[in-house]
Amino acid sequence: MDISSSSSNSPEPAERRPVWGNRRRRSNADYGDALSAQFMTSSYQNMDIFRWEDDDIALRCAALHARLPYDCLSTKELEFFPDVAKSRTSMNLYLFLRNKTVQLWQLDPLVELTFEAVYEEIPPPFNSDKALLKRVHEFLQRYGYINFGVFMNLSNLRLNTQRKVIVIGAGAAGLMAARQLKFQGFDLEILEARPRTGGRVMTYRRNMCAADLGAMIIMGITGNPVITLAKQLPVHLSKINSRCPIYDFNGKLVDPRKDEMIQKAFNKLLETCGYIANELNVTEVNGRKISLGEAYDHLLNQQEYRIQKKRLNYWKTMQDLYTKLQQKHKELIICKKAVDSAFQELSKTEDLSLLNAELSSLDSNEDFKLALKLKCLRSDLVEAIKLYETCESERKKLDTALKDQVYMNTTDKRILDFHFANLEYGNGASLYSTSLKEWDQDDIYEFEGCHMMIKEGYGGLLDLVIKDLDISLSHVVEKISYDTSGVKVTCNVQGKQVTFDADAAICTAPLGVLKRSVLGYNDAFKFDPPLPDWKIKAINAMGYGSLNKIALLFDKPFWDQSLNMFGRLNETASARGEMFLFFSNGDSPVLIGLLAGESASIVDKVNEEHLVAKAMLILTTIFPQCPKKPVDCVVTLWHKDRFARGCYSYVGVNACAEDYDRLADPICDENGVPRVLFAGEHTHRHYPATVHGAMLSGIREAARVADTFIGPLPTYSDPPEFTEVLETQHSTHPDHILHASSLAHRRESALAGLSPRKDATMIAKDRAARAARRAAAREEKKDGSGAETKAERKLSVSSSDDVMLLDDETKKPEIDEESKTTIYELIEKTEFHSSTVVVDEKIEEKMEIDETSQEVVKIEEPVAKSPTSESLQEIENYIEPTLNTEKIDFKSTPLEDITLAEAQPKTDEDELEPKPPTSPNPLEPKEAGSSTVSNEKKNWVDVILGDEEKSVEHFDKQVEEEILDSD
Repeated sequence: MDISSSSSNSPEPAERRPVWGNRRRRSNADYGDALSAQFMTSSYQNMDIFRWEDDDIALRCAALHARLPYDCLSTKELEFFPDVAKSRTSMNLYLFLRNKTVQLWQLDPLVELTFEAVYEEIPPPFNSDKALLKRVHEFLQRYGYINFGVFMNLSNLRLNTQRKVIVIGAGAAGLMAARQLKFQGFDLEILEARPRTGGRVMTYRRNMCAADLGAMIIMGITGNPVITLAKQLPVHLSKINSRCPIYDFNGKLVDPRKDEMIQKAFNKLLETCGYIANELNVTEVNGRKISLGEAYDHLLNQQEYRIQKKRLNYWKTMQDLYTKLQQKHKELIICKKAVDSAFQELSKTEDLSLLNAELSSLDSNEDFKLALKLKCLRSDLVEAIKLYETCESERKKLDTALKDQVYMNTTDKRILDFHFANLEYGNGASLYSTSLKEWDQDDIYEFEGCHMMIKEGYGGLLDLVIKDLDISLSHVVEKISYDTSGVKVTCNVQGKQVTFDADAAICTAPLGVLKRSVLGYNDAFKFDPPLPDWKIKAINAMGYGSLNKIALLFDKPFWDQSLNMFGRLNETASARGEMFLFFSNGDSPVLIGLLAGESASIVDKVNEEHLVAKAMLILTTIFPQCPKKPVDCVVTLWHKDRFARGCYSYVGVNACAEDYDRLADPICDENGVPRVLFAGEHTHRHYPATVHGAMLSGIREAARVADTFIGPLPTYSDPPEFTEVLETQHSTHPDHILHASSLAHRRESALAGLSPRKDATMIAKDRAARAARRAAAREEKKDGSGAETKAERKLSVSSSDDVMLLDDETKKPEIDEESKTTIYELIEKTEFHSSTVVVDEKIEEKMEIDETSQEVVKIEEPVAKSPTSESLQEIENYIEPTLNTEKIDFKSTPLEDITLAEAQPKTDEDELEPKPPTSPNPLEPKEAGSSTVSNEKKNWVDVILGDEEKSVEHFDKQVEEEILDSD
């Protein structure tokens, strides 16, 4: 929604941005055509980057676009997949399945990505763990990483128990929440107070022109859900040109070098403010918190004080110097009189050669005296002149120093005020209302990539999102009541009271409306019972700003259409935000001027005609060919809009980043069931004040509703185990928990190769079944009726689905094409799991989601199935020859020292001479210090199995002994 300005020759943002400040979210982010091409084009050098199947770059790109870390689990994922986090092997398998799934969704976001479609695309043997893949798909779908936005619904999910949800507000957050809930099978009631949808996204249209009066800019490409919507809907995007020329109030172009110099000073001020707040931890004086604007004033005053002290010293030095010059001047006058007198005497002398004559050559005593006198006078005069010139030189140096030591002249201050106004535009409020310490807390979560605009307008995008949604317009909510039975929302519909009942309600009302609600204004809805104190405190503390626009529509453009914005300096600091920046959208004949900071309220003091006249005067000064008046114009009053009360949120002086989380927390009934949920840009800590933040908050709350009334996704772990996993993680990203050394968490249950709950009776049954099958096989072999292939005779699968037995032959045969086909069929039939889950003995049943009803049902089966030693060994025996690889030598290599890249053939030469490293495995999260061995043919089975080999080594011997006994 916001873009900062910079001069044409300004350095790139990465070069000029200080440690603290110069918000990238509000800057002219231009990361080059390469990142832009990630969205603008689907191919690179005639190759679709997503079509590289399991290529490392493609999977990395897919994870990045899903806002997920490529090589580790996010905090949310650790909550639902603690069993995966315990092992490097299972983690690698999970990451591949997850990254592949989001990649498939991003390839075609127009159609729902079903589990069956994902399963068909996963290559063997990675698709052998079907249960894990199912969990991955359900997780990504529930929490909006796939299957969100506007797409073809193939599942048509329905709930056995009817559940109804009320969505209050049809803005970006409400529409996304509604679409997610509808996809999951909920009954919906969408209530919108305005006679239109979109909320603070509003596009004014006239003829073929579109002017965004609210949200206007898509800030970043990578991971932005708005980009996914733009792929799903028939809209056109244009990249914003980051070049922004700045004009003075007289219409002259500001020297880009001067703007660059002032911008560096501005960034230094931001950096100093960050140092004061974060390093020195100085955020208040005498118990009162300091705002960002006050910190700027203190720094500027300090700079001026420092300069004035230098100026005082300068004038003291100048006074001493002029005193010396005056003395020298008097001496020069005396010398001049003496010289004049001497020359008068010389003029009486006919022979002037005495001035240059040698004294020793003079014969007359009178000539000697006269020549000596003349020489002395000339010497004194020369000395006096030298002293005078020295004093004059010192005076000139001080004059030059005085000019350099002036901190900022009037032009410089106007440029600085322009950058202050731009920062106020970014925050949506005056700097005197903004927190010094946490005003830029969301910078680290910004989306990368260039900023873009929608040619049809942002409103055109949301107009297409409402497809298939039944929205009740002009329904003004007056009261929200909630208890253990559900919620009741009372609306005023053309003077009539209408009440809607539901199981829960999602309130997407803007923060400005919530502020008036908790203050008891009659024009805002009420909560019954009232909101708790912690919620009210967060609502009051969080800031909510004001930003207005003036849209001017013309017959044709008269400005440089290659530019998307240009700036203008105002004469005074108090008016710095008054139409300081103008935006254009491609070749559309529309200009949009901004009113930011204190100037946002100027619309209350001046009527629309005066504002339009002022805007045309500014444009005429810059562009002489500008027409006298526009074809049409619109002036916004967002701060007076009853259903907005401002533009977007910011961290106020008395607020903190945690207040965003408190605003997002739901209101529960006495039983702890969430009844009133909250969404909107003001509830998203990572992406506040943005449309994509509002959309993500709507997806988040839809998932919370599903967790509440459909049932949470199973985690397959006890809380103590999950706590243990969290304690072993180390994070370097604010929202990501990196993988830890999972070797320390090897499951002891894998040593037995059986499910933790398998008892002696089941073991006896398995042994009896094995004996019966082997006896039948011998009979077939004797009578010659067996039609098995060589590969099939090597492998027999137990009916318990938990045990696969290995024949006593040890040599690995050559595999023909027919055998390969049979092997992969056997692998697909085998339930190969990446890890064994340790479950509390009290848990007797596993919770799963019924696909047809979406209700939680109980399945009578073991909690999880782990790969047995036979299954792992058998798969390896038949796949290894096709890959021409060998196992890791666990006897000579400590288990803790083995990395995934070391699952390569090992020879005696390898130990003597190291091989050059190869490209990393796409499935392998690269760790610092890990080494790789050259081998083009990777043993993917070893990659999956990893450290499971040694854990089942002992069990392999036991199985062989049992086979011999049964024979």
